[in-house]
Formats: sequence, structure tokens, C-alpha cells
Amino acid sequence: MKLVKLIAKPNNWFKEGTEVFNHDGEYFTLDDYVELEKSGSIIVRGTRVCENKEFEYRPLGEEYIDTCAVYDFDGFEIEFLEI
Repeated sequence: MKLVKLIAKPNNWFKEGTEVFNHDGEYFTLDDYVELEKSGSIIVRGTRVCENKEFEYRPLGEEYIDTCAVYDFDGFEIEFLEI
């Protein structure tokens, strides 16, 4: 089975260099990723860093796990894994 590993690039919603997963916290299968890419959006979960305490309701700089829809696939480095 082929899996897709996403790694956040700089200036992304998620912390640079961290892995980003599907909404269940798992790697995407290649087939699922291809279908989602065709649809133009993907729901992902990853590590964020608080940049706005009024909006995110946590201390500035605190890391936390967040899930969101992403429409820009260029924000990730992609690696393929074979299991």
C-alpha cells in the first residue's frame, strides 16, 4: 500500500516542518489523496502555533493540534511511503 506523508512548508497554516495527517490522524492513502486533490480541498490535522490569542483562545506561541480544510496543496512537501 502506498501512503502520502505531508510536511508543512514555511508560511503555512501548520508549524513548519511538522507532519500533517488526515482528519483521523493517519497518513493519507495515495488513492484518497489523489481524489481529494482533484476535488480542490482536503481536511487535515496538524500542529499549529498560536499567533492570535484572542482568536485562538490560548497563550501566544503555544503549540496545539488543529483540524481544518486546506485549499492550497502547495503548502506541503510530499513524501511517498510504501508499507
